Amino acid sequence: MHKPDTLQANHKPDSQESQMSNLMNYANFLYNQKNYENAAVFYEKFLLEAKTINEETYEAYGRLSDCYVAAGDVNKALLAAFQSFASGVPHPVICYKIGTSFMEKGQVNLAIFLV
Repeated sequence: MHKPDTLQANHKPDSQESQMSNLMNYANFLYNQKNYENAAVFYEKFLLEAKTINEETYEAYGRLSDCYVAAGDVNKALLAAFQSFASGVPHPVICYKIGTSFMEKGQVNLAIFLV
């Protein structure tokens, strides 16, 4: 069992990891409350500050895209989804979101290609 002073010495409340987790958690909270406009702001901030690419990063891109769809801005939704491609191999969920966006724009051939 750790002593309290040992735990406190290892705990860094202002660490980058802690701040990133707080950003993502708050963005998710806003998203779940259907407050998409403000959620988008925090997903964007999270993505600007992200140092590594992982499932959480792809989730943020996907949810950011969803926020823009909810706001009726399919072009911004597509841009958010395509930005994830700069992070590495296209994520399947992101490709699906892009395909869905093209379907909503009536561009079925592009949608079929991506989905």
